[in-house]
Amino acid sequence: MATNPGPLLAIDAASPRSSVAVGLDGRLLAAVDAPGGPGARPLLALVDEAMRLAALSPRDLAHLVAVRGPGSFTGVRLALATAWALHEALECPASSITTFEALAWQGVGGPERILALVDALRGEWYCQLLAVDRPPMAISEARILSGEELRRLPPGSAIGFGVSALARELPDQQLLEAQPLAGPLAIALSLAPPTPDPGRLLTPLYLRAPTPEVRLAKGPSPGPPGA
Repeated sequence: MATNPGPLLAIDAASPRSSVAVGLDGRLLAAVDAPGGPGARPLLALVDEAMRLAALSPRDLAHLVAVRGPGSFTGVRLALATAWALHEALECPASSITTFEALAWQGVGGPERILALVDALRGEWYCQLLAVDRPPMAISEARILSGEELRRLPPGSAIGFGVSALARELPDQQLLEAQPLAGPLAIALSLAPPTPDPGRLLTPLYLRAPTPEVRLAKGPSPGPPGA
């Protein structure tokens, strides 16, 4: 982490609730979010509202951070493209972190280790175990696990959107429902932003190929999309 004082803009559209927030010196200046994923409200509208609430102009920003997945394929692309465009237009230092790292920031001050979970649909979950520190550090590879595989995990703590639905499958896990990611990120990272690395805005973390790519690999669909 590199010390870089000044306002920081955090952007997440990979999660079920897209969110944008502005932080400064460990304080939250503004945070806005929208339910329903990236299509619910234009991401730039959230950015504009957050900047207005923070009483700042884009030129005041000292750092940009975007969440690069995994999560919604469309949302990941939108967040990274938006951050890249702002980085280019403002010549502002930029970087990105994974959804797992963003979730683990919400566990700081709690357990020493936490399992970050992202709903991968189809009854599966993206997951990674992290040491809860400043910053959180991955201590396992990111994986895709089925519900059956999740049940075999040792007792511990897990965090994610919608994890309360896993209470029956994971009776030995302390399940923590995530809040919109950008606010906690803006608070934590405005104290010590990640080392600028705009190239990471060009490397989304999917873990699974987008559905259209999977269909092409298997051959033409027998009917219209969604059939």
